[in-house]
Amino acid sequence: MNFWNQPSMLFKYLLLLIAVASLSTNAFSTYSKTASSSQTISRTTTLYAKKKTTPAGPIARAKKAMDPADYNRVVERKMFQEKLTREEAEEEYNNFLENPSFYYALDKKESYYKKMGYKNMLDGIVGEAEKEGRGEEVRERIDNFKRESKIKAYSVLVFFVVGFWYARSVYLADPDNFLTGL
Repeated sequence: MNFWNQPSMLFKYLLLLIAVASLSTNAFSTYSKTASSSQTISRTTTLYAKKKTTPAGPIARAKKAMDPADYNRVVERKMFQEKLTREEAEEEYNNFLENPSFYYALDKKESYYKKMGYKNMLDGIVGEAEKEGRGEEVRERIDNFKRESKIKAYSVLVFFVVGFWYARSVYLADPDNFLTGL
């Protein structure tokens, strides 16, 4: 029995895949209030080139092999500007190459606020805003962002579930003429 000829099984597996994927993401995790009423993230994300025991990823290795002069120039400049050892500078540059710039920037902000003594980036942003007297405004913006993100995530899931349900109902109505051109 061919799996692809069983659309009801395919539909069930796709729904199961969506359910499992939604459970493993941080988009649906709950946030708990702390004593200062700021919200904390219950889980952190680790990036590919972040672990010290992990060798450089494929992009960093390719960059080093294809253009070693430029790679060494950037590493040496980083060593000079940030007063790092060669190993630390290479790790920093490899992290930058391996991770998209958006995630790299988030990682840098997270480490910046942790060095300042905050538990995570959001606590640091709220803490620094409270020093300026804008704590409630920033906290409200963060809450709005989280709420809008949850709404978007659930909307995408509902859209795909309804789409699969519709395709299944069309198939069940006339299985012989379902997607005949493909």
